[in-house]
Amino acid sequence: MAEYTFSAACGSCHAEYTRALSKYEAAFFDSLDIDTHCPHCGQRPKLSRHSLPDIDLELLEAWFADESLVFMIQDEDLIIAVTPLPILRAAIGDDPARAARLAEALAVKFYDDLVESDEERRWLADFLRNNGELWRPVAMDYIVRGVDKRL
Repeated sequence: MAEYTFSAACGSCHAEYTRALSKYEAAFFDSLDIDTHCPHCGQRPKLSRHSLPDIDLELLEAWFADESLVFMIQDEDLIIAVTPLPILRAAIGDDPARAARLAEALAVKFYDDLVESDEERRWLADFLRNNGELWRPVAMDYIVRGVDKRL
């Protein structure tokens, strides 16, 4: 079982501290109200970091079920894009709403060529070609231009 942690340095008493996180807490850290105060003086940390688990089907199911959850406030699409395509495809199934929620990450995945095989690359190209209305409005301009050139 993997262990996930939150580590911080207090700006007041300069203590360094670490606490264990569950996979769920680590995945959705930015969305959850996790106590990060210094256990010595009670102040908020000056510097902190936390480990991030690999995104799996279980975490994607939780993410789909609760729209308030984010894997990371900034660059969530990049975090999702490194998830293996078979996991993303299984999470989408035949659900257009799920496809729409993952569309930007799939565009990033194609743009950065984060696929394992030509078959995955073809599936992704077909998905993006057939679902431009899902990803073009939300993707960064350079991603749209880069994907369009390769389609």
